[in-house]
Amino acid sequence: MNLTRDHDESSAGLHAWTQTKLGQSLITEESRKLNHLLTKLYGPTAVQFGVLGMCEYIQSSSAVHHLLAVSHAIPDDGDVPLTVISAAAEAMPLETKSVSVLLLPHVLEFSNDPHRVLREASRVLVPEGHLVMVCFNPLSSWGVRRGLSRLIGDGQSPPWCGRYFSLRRVKDWISVLGFEFVSGSAAYYLPPFKSERIRERLKFLQKMGPRWWPMFSAVFILVARKREIAMTPIVPWRRKERRLTPGLVEPVAKNG
Repeated sequence: MNLTRDHDESSAGLHAWTQTKLGQSLITEESRKLNHLLTKLYGPTAVQFGVLGMCEYIQSSSAVHHLLAVSHAIPDDGDVPLTVISAAAEAMPLETKSVSVLLLPHVLEFSNDPHRVLREASRVLVPEGHLVMVCFNPLSSWGVRRGLSRLIGDGQSPPWCGRYFSLRRVKDWISVLGFEFVSGSAAYYLPPFKSERIRERLKFLQKMGPRWWPMFSAVFILVARKREIAMTPIVPWRRKERRLTPGLVEPVAKNG
């Protein structure tokens, strides 16, 4: 089994799915949420890993420099107003402690090694830098649809071929790496119906969801800050010499 080839095919398939009407509907809502979050995170360099179909996300960042890294072939006719490189999140071609804001939209779910992705994120982020992740929620109607994908016959197609991790699990993973949870946000409450007419009829769920069932949103967005524990140097122990208070005479032992 060629994991690299499977990962590339999955990324290319996810990019193609983002061009569908359902994919565009989700991306529009995610963009709205990220625009509110990323404008509050400052720093000289912001980097996004993922697929080309989500390239507009990183443009909401307040960082001076933006970089988009995709793990599949970049089309020659693509009109992308960003600096784009071809690279995988499992092996980020970035210097250690060089990134202020790192955005990973739907990267963990489609990675062969999500733990390695998070280790790389910890490596490239500067101290106090921010990690922003967008992930499908397994507790949502999208998670249920993914569970039924084998019966339906599209279990190998994005976005159903991914592994959906709960918010709690992702928080546990990043805490081990020294990240501090900053905030969480929910997005998109419509079921994954391909029919645009049905989604339009269920549009009221978008207004009711944040108040009545936020834990069942299709997507959760997690913001974490990289913490580095300052190391206190260990001073060699030395025996302290006995000191007298000024003006006092050291007692002399009495003989006899």
